[in-house]
Amino acid sequence: MEHKYFVEKIKEHYLRNEGFTFIEKDDIDLVVETGDKNLAVQVETGKSDIQASLTKLGTYKADLKYVVTTNRETEIKTKEMLKELLVPDKENIRVAFTKDFLKNPPTLSR
Repeated sequence: MEHKYFVEKIKEHYLRNEGFTFIEKDDIDLVVETGDKNLAVQVETGKSDIQASLTKLGTYKADLKYVVTTNRETEIKTKEMLKELLVPDKENIRVAFTKDFLKNPPTLSR
């Protein structure tokens, strides 16, 4: 339930402000598309396979890539895993706590 709640909160923000949103597009939790850019978001509660989430996100073609965590423990664990694992395009993956992400969400406009 926590996972779905935060996917919906992020979706609502982008629907109000910046374009089209797709839940579970190509196995990514949320994809936001504008005419120029796209954003891929994986919401991580710590209960699923974090490595699989990072790998899916790394292989997905997006201008901005985020893992948004629902608690601080998962945020720390995800950041550590991202440093250690061989993940495609890991230098472009950002990890953020949900409340921080929602306070200052990345913009897709120019």
